[in-house]
Amino acid sequence: GPSLGAHAPHSTSAALLRAAKAWTRARGRPLAIHAAESLEETEFLLTGTGIWKEFLIERGKWVASWQAPGTTPVQYLKSLNLLDEKTLAVHLTRAKEEDLVLLKGHGTRIAICPRSNQFITGTLAPLPAMLRAGLEPALGTDSLASNRDLGLWGELEVLAQNFPEINPWEMLRMATINGAAALHLTDRTGDLAPGKKARMFFLPLESVKKKELASAVIHSGGLGLEWLD
Repeated sequence: GPSLGAHAPHSTSAALLRAAKAWTRARGRPLAIHAAESLEETEFLLTGTGIWKEFLIERGKWVASWQAPGTTPVQYLKSLNLLDEKTLAVHLTRAKEEDLVLLKGHGTRIAICPRSNQFITGTLAPLPAMLRAGLEPALGTDSLASNRDLGLWGELEVLAQNFPEINPWEMLRMATINGAAALHLTDRTGDLAPGKKARMFFLPLESVKKKELASAVIHSGGLGLEWLD
């Protein structure tokens, strides 16, 4: 069934964030929320100042009685009781190591959107630190407002270019089983296993060695892909 997504902790009130989480929690559904995407977001929650305050004032949406929580975005979500295994935290471009440990401790799922982050903030999520923390990032695109297309091959290419130290098989997991896990769909999709949907694709490749297969898939751009069902 349908679920909810809250935009971000700097743009959505605490009351609305709690209400959205209560609605999804009561129905056993995931809540998606952007978090720690920019330095400006972190500044706003730490100090109550910066461009996001100016943005709200310009639009007549500033609440003079509001007090900045004085924490990072991830710590703020924890204080609102939003972090659990049914929350999907998206972006985390500016997440600190203690934030990642916090997310892992609460079983919170995460997703990163490399090309969107490059476009909006000129940086990438701390992927190696995420993996060290034991997190299993899913790979996403965000939306066409900040991306050229909604294809995961472009995201995989960016990861391969910027994180050559990370195993390509790990990147393919991010584009498949980790994404299914982020949406709590591993009982039906994400990998090929008995009892799951037999939905797969055929990707023609030049003859490659097994150890080079994952890299070849990533750099193929998905050219010639055919869905089989």
